[in-house]
Amino acid sequence: MRGGAGDAEGDSSGGLRLIAGSYERFLFGFRLHPPPHTGGALPPAACSGADGEGGGSGEEEREQGGRGEGGGEAALRQQFCYGGHTGPIKCVAAAGRVAVSGGADDSVRVYDLSTRTDMGALLHHSAGISCLALHGSGNRPTHLVAGSEDHTISLWEVATWRHLSSLKGHKAPVNDLAVHPSGRVALSVARDSELRLWNLLQARCSFRTRTPAEPLALTYSPGDAAIYAMALRGGHVAVHCSADASLIATLPHDGSCLALSFLTPHVVVTGGEERAIRVWDVRQAHKPAVSVAGAHSARIRGVLGVLAAGQGGGGADGDEGNELAAAGRAGLTAGSAGEAGGDGEGDGGDEGGEEEGAGGGRRKKRGGASSGGEAAAQWSEHVVVSAASDGCIRLWDLRRLSSSPHPHATAPKAPPALPAACLSQVLTNARLTCLALSDLSPRHHAVTRPGGKRPGGEGVGAQPRKKIKGSGHK
Repeated sequence: MRGGAGDAEGDSSGGLRLIAGSYERFLFGFRLHPPPHTGGALPPAACSGADGEGGGSGEEEREQGGRGEGGGEAALRQQFCYGGHTGPIKCVAAAGRVAVSGGADDSVRVYDLSTRTDMGALLHHSAGISCLALHGSGNRPTHLVAGSEDHTISLWEVATWRHLSSLKGHKAPVNDLAVHPSGRVALSVARDSELRLWNLLQARCSFRTRTPAEPLALTYSPGDAAIYAMALRGGHVAVHCSADASLIATLPHDGSCLALSFLTPHVVVTGGEERAIRVWDVRQAHKPAVSVAGAHSARIRGVLGVLAAGQGGGGADGDEGNELAAAGRAGLTAGSAGEAGGDGEGDGGDEGGEEEGAGGGRRKKRGGASSGGEAAAQWSEHVVVSAASDGCIRLWDLRRLSSSPHPHATAPKAPPALPAACLSQVLTNARLTCLALSDLSPRHHAVTRPGGKRPGGEGVGAQPRKKIKGSGHK
C-alpha cells in the first residue's frame, strides 16, 4: 500500500475506508470524503469519468469523483492497490483498522488499514476462501469467521489470530455467512442448498433446513437482527423472521441477486446479474421503492449502504451484547473442543433458557444495536456504494432516484449516460468481486500480526508483515 503525500508512515486520520477485491488478485483501497450537504437535498453533481489508471503508482492520493455546484462534492480517493494473493480475491471484510481478504489461494490475508500494512496470512483452509465476517464491539472486531470451498467454517480470535474452532456439516462449498450481532450464532449457506444455524459458543450446528434453490448471499438486518435476507439462484430474495424462520417477503428479480445489504431494519438494497440497483421496503415488497437500471455495464458484485456499513459489524459498545467475546475471555469458546462435527438437526434451543429460531433470533431480546461510527455519522442513510465486474465503483444518492415503473426491466449493456444520482465513480480496470467499508478511527488498537502454530503444526502467519506498495496495476 502506498500512502499519499506526507503520509509515508500510514494514515492516522479518521474517515471511511472502502476496500474492493478483484479477479486479477489486486486489493484496492479508497478513502471516502462525504459531501458537505448530508441532511437535505444534495446539490447536482456530475459523475466524472475515470482517468484509466487502476494502480496506486503515484505518490499522492488521487481524487476521482464529482464536484457539485456551490462546492459540494463526494469523492473517492485511491490510497493503494496491492497484489498480496496469488489468485483471485473472492471476499473481503473490514472493521475499524482491521481488514481481511480471502482468495482462491486458500489463504486469508490480514491488513492494518491505518498503517497500510500486510500483517500476514491465516493458512487453515485447504480450498479457496469464499466468505468472511468480522464481529465485535462496534468497530473493534474481536472475532473473524471464514467460510471456505472445503465445506468448513473457521472461527478466529482477532487479538491473537488464534484458531478457535472449525464448523463442519455442509456437504458443498460455503457460499456466504452472517454473524448475529449478539455473537452467539451465525447463519451459513452453501452450494448444497442448505441453510445452517451455528452455535458459535459451542461450535455446533443448532438447526439446518433445505432451501428452494442454491443460496448465494445472506445478511442480517441491523440492530437486533429481527430479520435476515437470503438471495437464491435464479431470481428472488427471501426475507425471513430470525425468531422462527417464517417467510416475511419475497423480492422478485429477473436474474440472480449477487449482493445485498440492509440500509435500515426494513429497507434492503440489492444488485446482481440484472446490472441494476434496487431498494426494497420489505413491508411493501411487491415492487422496489426505487430502482436504477443500468447502474453498471456488468453484473454487480457488491452493494453497501455507507451509513449502515460504516457503523460497524455488530455488537453493542463494550462487551454487553458481544457474548462471543465475553465467552472467549472466560475460556468458554469452543476452540478447546477441537473441530465440531455439527450434524445436529433441529435442536434449536441452547442452555440458558432462551429459545433460538432458525435465524438466530431469541424470544428474549439481548444485546444492542451497532455503535455508530464517527465518520459514518457524516453520511446520509440514502448514500449507497456499488462495485461491479466492469471495474467501476460508484457512489449513489438514493434521493435522486425515482420509483421504477418497470421493476423487472432488463438493464441495457451500455447505458448512454449515468443518472444524476451518481455522486462519484472510479474505474479500477479490474473485474471487481467484492466490497467492504470500515470507519477508521484513531482510537482503535493496533492490529497484531498472525503468528504461532495452528493444529497440525503448520504456521499460521507464514509471511512477515510489510508495507503495502502501489502495484502499478493497469
